Amino acid sequence: MKHIVVYGLTSIVGGVETYILNLYSCLKSEYKFTFILQKELSGFYADYFKNEDCTFFVVGNLKRNPISTLKNLKSIYRENKFDFAYLNMSNSSLFLYTTYLKRFNPSCKIISHSHNGDDKKKLQHFIIRNYLIKKTDIFVTCSKVAGDWMFGKKVMKTKEVIQVNNAIDSNKFKFSPTYRDEIRKQFNISSDQIVIGHIGRFEPQKNHQFILDIAQEFQNYDNVIFILVGTGSLFLKVKNFIENAKMSNVILPGVVADSYKYYSAFDCFILPSLYEGLPIVGIEAQTNGLKCYFANTITDQVSISTDSVFLPLDKNDWVKNISEFINSNPNILDRNYGVINCKKAGFDINTEIMKIKGILK
Repeated sequence: MKHIVVYGLTSIVGGVETYILNLYSCLKSEYKFTFILQKELSGFYADYFKNEDCTFFVVGNLKRNPISTLKNLKSIYRENKFDFAYLNMSNSSLFLYTTYLKRFNPSCKIISHSHNGDDKKKLQHFIIRNYLIKKTDIFVTCSKVAGDWMFGKKVMKTKEVIQVNNAIDSNKFKFSPTYRDEIRKQFNISSDQIVIGHIGRFEPQKNHQFILDIAQEFQNYDNVIFILVGTGSLFLKVKNFIENAKMSNVILPGVVADSYKYYSAFDCFILPSLYEGLPIVGIEAQTNGLKCYFANTITDQVSISTDSVFLPLDKNDWVKNISEFINSNPNILDRNYGVINCKKAGFDINTEIMKIKGILK
């Protein structure tokens, strides 16, 4: 059984982590898995992997503790034989965790998978990127934008770069009246109220303040509720803003293990991110049949249905479009084509996993 060491898993329930979980669940019967972590898993992923047959090594943070982290990595690579190293990256700095890998595992193939189209650590990224390009054996990206960012346009033109869509189990995200009633009952939301939904990490990239600015415009609408699912470094800041502004129309469930259920409770989905690679939540939302509003900073490759709209990051545009949607009296019976659209667009996990198996020969 071939041995894969995977990088990029954290305790945050985000798009990259979701992809890694899907990858693992589809391949665990055929490959041995080891995960390199910067710190111990907690929450949902700690519970998920509790009884799984895989190995975890907590090595530390290279930036904060370079000597001890490198020592840990060296020991791991010396004592284990890996056939593949699979890096799931938003910026190139994660690649430094492969230091010493080839010394002790010279035949190990390094797979660099780009999941993002930009990052705040630009200088660091561009410095390390040359090293990544030189040492990577297999280049993978979730979109052209993400590939340009991680590998550069020259590599995208001159090397074989495999596009693997951030695929999902489409049937899991199918619209469900049962889930709709369950989640709405949990938060005392009536059937005639309109729910504007968002799922994402509470980090600067996701632009939560912009969402709050929009929500304030609907503060006096009794029939409009905003639900923002997730957590992150900005969660408390967002929560305090809501409390100080006395916004009763915004709900923060935090981290949830069943985020797929929330899409059915929503009436539309918003993602005003400052940048993205190809956001998996956008695919999940459309698979559920939701009307989606994306920032025009996001690649249009995420669009798999006629119900996706791209808007500039101008609050008035978003308020206008959401108001028009609310006044259109959306019909939940129109949401059963989402799964078909997902499969046609090539975002079903059963299709995309064959690409991964081709890489891992």
